[in-house]
Amino acid sequence: MGSARPEWEAPVRLGLGLAWLACTAGTWAVAWGRSRSSEWFWRAFGAGVALRAAGLIVLAAQCWSRPWQEAAALLGAYGFGLTAVMLLEFRHLVRELR
Repeated sequence: MGSARPEWEAPVRLGLGLAWLACTAGTWAVAWGRSRSSEWFWRAFGAGVALRAAGLIVLAAQCWSRPWQEAAALLGAYGFGLTAVMLLEFRHLVRELR
């Protein structure tokens, strides 16, 4: 028999997916920038932060017409995803510096 999916499952997947995409692109940019120069590193770092902020703005706009339960799931998943993946990113970058 078909199983009914909770209404918050799709927003959680969207939030986590966008967080992973933004952090992966930011990590790639920082690694690339660091191999060029200090100036490029900081430019890439700023671009990664701007990309994460743009993702938050897009998701917040998506939440405008959603019920609060879906909006909370979407933004909460994005925040959790950013935190988790940024910790992994930091660990990866610090390990490369040693």
